[in-house]
Amino acid sequence: MKIPQMKILSIKIHQCSVPPQQVFKKPLQRKIGKTENYDDIMLDNYKKYVDDRFLSIEYDEQLKSMSFMNKLDINILKLSDCCNIDLSTVPSNLQELELKFCKIKSLNILPFSLTILYLSYNKLVDVYSLQTLTNLEFLSLFNNLIIDISPLKKLVKLSYLDLCYNKITDFTHINNHPNRLSYKTEGQKKPSKKELSQMRRIQAIRSSQQMIACLNHKYQQINEKLNIVNFNITFMLTETTSQLMILIEKAVHSFSISQSEIFQ
Repeated sequence: MKIPQMKILSIKIHQCSVPPQQVFKKPLQRKIGKTENYDDIMLDNYKKYVDDRFLSIEYDEQLKSMSFMNKLDINILKLSDCCNIDLSTVPSNLQELELKFCKIKSLNILPFSLTILYLSYNKLVDVYSLQTLTNLEFLSLFNNLIIDISPLKKLVKLSYLDLCYNKITDFTHINNHPNRLSYKTEGQKKPSKKELSQMRRIQAIRSSQQMIACLNHKYQQINEKLNIVNFNITFMLTETTSQLMILIEKAVHSFSISQSEIFQ
């Protein structure tokens, strides 16, 4: 292959290695290569697209780990059609995150700093992990497979919520939300019996875990009280025994009798 005028070669969706440099007369800007560090490649590819602390990426199947983004000064990240991303590597300093058409089925713990979160057009069933994002003010869950939204009641700063086109049947928790919550709920699909059964099992497991944690806490409290009682009884017995020995010594001294005669 001899293409001397080529300046940029993109081989992102193929499995070929980096071609020999002597083929090209000018330095070649590579988009990916097996022999190079993944983070360095991705950082080099995307740092030029950062604009005012904002980065947007679309249709990148090579994007997996996002740890390289911690070296970019961004607080807004928008990903669309990036279906192989590792959510555990989301940058920790983000304020706004958008993950659309990424085929996400479950969530890891996302950055606590987030105030705006878009998770539209995915395959989410469970939003339990979102309850830790107590700084969220805007949340879009448009077009997922969500049934239970009870964890969202803990998002006390939330002011806007989009739940359109899910499988939710109970909106009690957002109707009684402590904040003046603006929300959309159109287009709910009826969940199947299998999905409802699965959700009930998940809720039963969580209830059991909470009950076990509560029982463990009560056991520790009772154990601490028993330790205090045991200490007090031991202390009282020690004091009583020492006082009794003092009385015996006084009796021995007064009546000139031996201790062996007293205990006979």
